[in-house]
Amino acid sequence: MTPAQMALAWTLRHPSVVSSLIGARTPEQLQQNISALDVTFEEYQLDILYAASAVDLGFPHEFLMRPMVRGVTTGRTTVRPRPIRTWRAEITASEETGRSWDHRRRPV
Repeated sequence: MTPAQMALAWTLRHPSVVSSLIGARTPEQLQQNISALDVTFEEYQLDILYAASAVDLGFPHEFLMRPMVRGVTTGRTTVRPRPIRTWRAEITASEETGRSWDHRRRPV
């Protein structure tokens, strides 16, 4: 495994990463970067990567992450993750129920 493959594979594991930029200059490098999609990590390897990339944010970040401070600044509100819905599921559901959808994705 090349360092580029490891970096790309680790980056793509993060749920917030939608795509990754690669910097290949040769066809061989491009093939190596594409093969990063097949890389899987063992748990101990991920622990090593997370430990090596951890950044000590220091003040004021550590202070602002304290439960008491977060409660005061947010009013103890929480955000629930919304369920992932795809257009395909909505189309299938509308075909089964016979309902149609308006432009705001609400049943009509």
